[in-house]
Amino acid sequence: MFLINSFIKHRFKSIGLRSVHSPYLYNLYYSLLHPKALDINSIEKIKSLDRKLRQDKQILSFNEVGSRSGHIKSKVSEVYKRTASPLKDVMRLSELASQFDGNNILEMGTAFGTTSLAMSFAAKKSKIFTLEGVPEIAAIAKENFIRLKADNIILAEGLFYDTLPEIVKNEKDFGLVFIDGHHSYKPTIDYLEMTLPILCEKAIVVLDDIYYSREMLKCWNELQSHPAFKVKIDFFHFGILVKNNDLSEQCYKLRL
Repeated sequence: MFLINSFIKHRFKSIGLRSVHSPYLYNLYYSLLHPKALDINSIEKIKSLDRKLRQDKQILSFNEVGSRSGHIKSKVSEVYKRTASPLKDVMRLSELASQFDGNNILEMGTAFGTTSLAMSFAAKKSKIFTLEGVPEIAAIAKENFIRLKADNIILAEGLFYDTLPEIVKNEKDFGLVFIDGHHSYKPTIDYLEMTLPILCEKAIVVLDDIYYSREMLKCWNELQSHPAFKVKIDFFHFGILVKNNDLSEQCYKLRL
């Protein structure tokens, strides 16, 4: 009921493209409504992998980390359907990645690698750093990266609290950060603060599932006043924090 009520409220309060007057934000919003970063061949690779994973009967047995915990024994197809971003959102993330082609990109929550691959195809000059906490899932993602020759993806296996500090220590110039895992208040805030030093002067942070729970909504609401980001955009399924000092302070609820 929380999710349904939140969605209804968002639909009533959100606005459309014509209500966005900043040229930068208008173009950003338009690109998410009409993503075109991926060519036909890349789109077919992503769709083919999606179909394959949805039919994969292989049994996975692993200890899940993050907001859900405990031992899981389930088919790949079932885990994929629960953890993967919808393909329409994968395409939107590829659009954002293309706007930072040449800068580093960070994804926290590889899952089976569909989003990583889409960003890799859209930003061929970038290094895509992706973090996955479940070894059994990371192994399948790695196979997908090798099979599809995504040589610009670097996968780090382990808990985010262990793998993220190494990236912060050794890398910089991140234009895009996608936080999709461990959907809880404190970890999300911690990961965001950890990435601040490695962001480019102009950068975007995407937070997935901001209405996942009351705790995540509290997190998102508090981020509306974060001083590092001029613009905050609530798309319901995910939120965007825009670091760009050329923009005025603004919070939006937008429809996709």
